Amino acid sequence: MSKLVTAVRDWDARRSRSGSLCSSASSTLSVRTLDSTASSSCASVLATPKSDRFAGYLPGSAVKKALKANGAYNRGEEYGGRGNDGSSVRTLNVMVFTDVVVLATPKPGADGAQDIEQRCQLMEGTGLSRILDLSSGTDGTLTLDLVPISPEYLDSGLIGEDTSVFSVTLALSSPQHDGDTLEQLLGAFRKCQQHTVRSLSFPALPGSMMEDLEIDTRQSLVGILSSGLPLPKSPSIQFDEAAKGQRREAADGEREERGWWTLRFQQVLRELQREEVSSSMFPAPPVSGQGNVL
Repeated sequence: MSKLVTAVRDWDARRSRSGSLCSSASSTLSVRTLDSTASSSCASVLATPKSDRFAGYLPGSAVKKALKANGAYNRGEEYGGRGNDGSSVRTLNVMVFTDVVVLATPKPGADGAQDIEQRCQLMEGTGLSRILDLSSGTDGTLTLDLVPISPEYLDSGLIGEDTSVFSVTLALSSPQHDGDTLEQLLGAFRKCQQHTVRSLSFPALPGSMMEDLEIDTRQSLVGILSSGLPLPKSPSIQFDEAAKGQRREAADGEREERGWWTLRFQQVLRELQREEVSSSMFPAPPVSGQGNVL
């Protein structure tokens, strides 16, 4: 975890000195929006990788057909090339989840494959990543600062000691280059970034980037029991026990209820703290209008 902290600090120092994010790679992003004919395993909602649904972007031949129809497609652009500035350019299929972004490159010669897994492969190094920061350029590009994670650590949220921060610039291909698509993609990236920042701000375990919703409750419960209070019981459970004639003395019921409200207070407090982190990252825009001065 200490190496990740060092990497983040170095990244922040470089950004402060330059005043802008400099990308070491440039990528071309091809996406399409899911419609009603899409597979039932996909939907235009944001979900975690543990679900088979993702945020409305699916790799497939429809993207290539659209590029061909507009005269902007060639096989060299699909599998890689060089940008005007000499940087590496490649076509990417991007899937955005709540807590991770997946970057996949087309496999050469796999156009006829039916399964996505057979047509694409994870981008080397940053195929599975968490978004640390993002910015949008005036030319419609998106720059992502990514923290790569290994597939074997996807469920646990653990990160390697040699983890570094990488920058990647994404640009919509010409047929999909419209404001609505860009804003939809930017919103999904921001939600993923918020999850990363919350995970780093409130880690469940050392070296982990998983949010601590469950461990919050467990730690609060241990603290309540350690203070001498009985196992917390909500008012609804107490009413049900009273109806069944299982109620004990009033003092015991009061102590159980006190523990339950203490637990709820701790849960709500942690949720508010997480919301404060998100609000500080993306402050609300100023509201303009007319009003009366009191």
